[in-house]
Amino acid sequence: MAACGVEDRNLKSATIFSSHEALVLDYERGLLRLADDPEDPAAQQVLYNLSAHFLWVGERTRQLDGAHLDFVSRIRNPIGMKVSDKADPDELLRIIDLLDPHREPGRLTFIHRMGAAAVADKLPPLLDAMRRDGRRVLWVCDPM
Repeated sequence: MAACGVEDRNLKSATIFSSHEALVLDYERGLLRLADDPEDPAAQQVLYNLSAHFLWVGERTRQLDGAHLDFVSRIRNPIGMKVSDKADPDELLRIIDLLDPHREPGRLTFIHRMGAAAVADKLPPLLDAMRRDGRRVLWVCDPM
């Protein structure tokens, strides 16, 4: 903790998690590692990205047939997806099918970033579309 600038005698250690956008795929590919699947020891090994605990894909790089979604669909890390006020409900449903086909709790998080002027009009229809279709993803607000 001292290395982090914390000089509190009561706080000796902390569990720290990291997150970043999976933007530069050449960098991300270099940090892939095979590991045994903790959920199913009999299964083949799975890929983890060791650059962060939680990787996310941005609004401009989340094409359904693009390299970024293909990359994150192949790793076991939890995944985040930026969602702006321009998001299309059908596109989000297809993203869920690609990134979380087994509907695993905690696998996929939608990170809405719409701004105060748009969120009241644009977010509810997206939430309603997910509910109608029975899709359950975690939604969090990007404070930016």
